[in-house]
Amino acid sequence: MSSPATPVSRRSSAQTPVVRKDVVRLRAPQSSQRQVLVWDPLAKTFTRVDREQWESLSHGGTGNDPEVMAALDSAGLLRSRANGNAPNGSRKKGAGGLGQLFSIRLPGLESAGLAGWLADRSGWLFSPLAILLWMMWIAAVALAVPIYWGRFQANLPGLQEFFSSGNALLLMGTMVVTKAIHELAHATACSRLGARPGQIGILLLCGAPCPYCDVTDSWRLPSMVHRAAIMLAGVYVEWIIASLAMVVWWWSDAGLLHFAALNVVVVCGVSSLLFNLNPLMRYDGYYVLSDLCDSSNLRVEASEAFSRVVMRRLAGPGYRAAVENGIREWWLSAYHLGAVVYRTMIVLVIAYWLVGIADAISLRPLGVSLASVMLLAIPLNAGKRMWGTVRGAGKWRNVANGRRLALVAVALGLGIALLAWPLPDSFTAKGTVDVTEAVPVFLPDRGQIAEVGFDYGDRVSKGETLVRLNNPQLNLQARQVTGQWQTMQIQTVQLRRRAIEQTELLTQWDQQQAALKSLDERNQAMAKRIDALQVVAPCDGVLLPVLETDQAALPGLWADEITQKRAERSLHWSKGAWAMDAGYWCRIGDPNAREVVLEIDADQRSRVRIGDRLMVRCDQSPEQILRLQVDSISTQNRSSHSATGTQTQFQVSCRLPNDRDIRWQMGAGVTAKLQTPPRSIFNRLQKHLSTFLYGERYET
Repeated sequence: MSSPATPVSRRSSAQTPVVRKDVVRLRAPQSSQRQVLVWDPLAKTFTRVDREQWESLSHGGTGNDPEVMAALDSAGLLRSRANGNAPNGSRKKGAGGLGQLFSIRLPGLESAGLAGWLADRSGWLFSPLAILLWMMWIAAVALAVPIYWGRFQANLPGLQEFFSSGNALLLMGTMVVTKAIHELAHATACSRLGARPGQIGILLLCGAPCPYCDVTDSWRLPSMVHRAAIMLAGVYVEWIIASLAMVVWWWSDAGLLHFAALNVVVVCGVSSLLFNLNPLMRYDGYYVLSDLCDSSNLRVEASEAFSRVVMRRLAGPGYRAAVENGIREWWLSAYHLGAVVYRTMIVLVIAYWLVGIADAISLRPLGVSLASVMLLAIPLNAGKRMWGTVRGAGKWRNVANGRRLALVAVALGLGIALLAWPLPDSFTAKGTVDVTEAVPVFLPDRGQIAEVGFDYGDRVSKGETLVRLNNPQLNLQARQVTGQWQTMQIQTVQLRRRAIEQTELLTQWDQQQAALKSLDERNQAMAKRIDALQVVAPCDGVLLPVLETDQAALPGLWADEITQKRAERSLHWSKGAWAMDAGYWCRIGDPNAREVVLEIDADQRSRVRIGDRLMVRCDQSPEQILRLQVDSISTQNRSSHSATGTQTQFQVSCRLPNDRDIRWQMGAGVTAKLQTPPRSIFNRLQKHLSTFLYGERYET
């Protein structure tokens, strides 16, 4: 975020010469015949002022525009009544209002020494040949993205995963480091081209640290190309970093390095396009465009053009603005409208980002409070403007009351209609490819794998032995119970013979009979457990491996990870290993009967119905998109929380056609887009507001 000169608007009319005597007029910018460059030695800032306005102010003219006077006053170039050479009191402390709470500029350090040192050693970045070679490298990496778009898209994480609380600190750290390099690039380019960089420090934007560098002195340079080069130096260096990080991300395996490289790509590549280079935001691209357009203040000039081109036609001749029809006026009006819409969207994004970051560090109430203040500013500013229109303030003073009220009523009506109008709606969900109605096979007890009859892909018939376990402890217990049963049976027979002669032993014999029966039942139960160690196929079909999602949700089968990895490749390799209680051995089903199983958040349950159509893309074949329909909806799944009674997700299955061209392998990840009934913007805002204030809420 470089800090260029403060520009001043251009329209004409005002008062007596009140410019401070210590203000120095410098040369006019090379690209402009309409402006002069003014140096403020107190604030150490440059200001571009319309040439005619400056000449009028300097020579006692009386036709100066009040808006220009207000802009000069805000820049501190006017004399106060109390002290003819002091800045006017309009720049008093606290004038920034609420905006200063979200943009706090901390004192910085002089960067001239460091920038000069870097300038002598940055030829590999900023020499003409280096710039040409680096731009060719950046272009080559950028062209590789659409060429390998399928693989690139398949490796990208979802937005929810990328902006999750677990990645919040890493993302913020990446942003601080890369933006610091961005500002050092501004300072280095400034020094290389002959200007003196100012302070470099930290600006707190909504509490997030954002480095800044003062390159105001660059406006002394006569060449517009040099000024633009200084403004674009930060983006240029960020793109170099992003291109190198893209290569690291592409060739690295999943892990911290892989995800950190993706963070760098997003921050340096995507965010520099959305913010720094975007002329709709008041950053580097904005000042370059202002210089190219010969505009002293592009934002103010665009706002005034919108008033002349659009508002004047709506408000009629009473509106205090002349009608303009030039091409420049029309594109400035379009620029103003685009900038307003874009800045509003950015405020919404930053507000949700604030809440997400605060949630990650257990400060959600603080994040919600700060974001709420930001969001409330949008309707409050709109309401303030409408109230000014109703009262006839400013340019609306001479517009008829009926016309003003009618325009406000139409604006409100259009706003309400837009909020209530039902719009097409959809959402995305992740899932996997699975076999339809596959029957799970569980091991009944803990034991050592003694024999494996079939492996993955083998066809089996019902009743065939799949695996046989050996449990020495269970066998020992069974022999002990059998021995106890045999001993008690002999004792019972002997007691019965004695009871024939001694009737008082009949009661004892009855008790012995009951104990023998109990021991017999225990013996039979032990025999069944031993028989169950030989696991047979419950149905006909093909042996299939267990999905990774099921393995993560159920207790582990193997005692160690090495055995688990071996068993995932071949069941025969598990022979001799120990299996845990009730382990998931395999599944049996028809591999040709496949389906897509989607995991959907519980808050979307009311929007999904059997028969709904959806578009599905497989990560293995991203170029192939299938149109399927919802065949079944689960009532419970492994994400249910039995302790709290809440269900965070439910499953939806969609049968895949039995087509040879569909080569989606079992276990492959899929992404589905579900078309749901239309919803109005108002309904969507209600849901987002509830989530924003209270967090995720699930069905109970």
